[in-house]
Amino acid sequence: MGHDAVILYETDDGEPADFLWIEESLKQEDGRYMVDICVRYWCPTYRNGDWPNLLRIISDLFHSTNVTSVWYGGDDLGEPKRMTIKRTVEYTEEYLL
Repeated sequence: MGHDAVILYETDDGEPADFLWIEESLKQEDGRYMVDICVRYWCPTYRNGDWPNLLRIISDLFHSTNVTSVWYGGDDLGEPKRMTIKRTVEYTEEYLL
């Protein structure tokens, strides 16, 4: 048992991210897109997932010109939290320690 990662994003044009190379995105009822991934959740207090892979996806979304917001969390941990560059850096620093 464990938590699967959830990455959601919103775009300014209603289209999928323009810089997400591999993963498919599924449009949700609330207008956000969910990245179709099968990766365990990772955070500084739950170190079971593949943070380098998750970081690549989140970084691609930050690099996309039409993405306005990114959310990240676990599938059964409630609503994913907004991901910021600061939070991404904090997670990466924790991963590297």
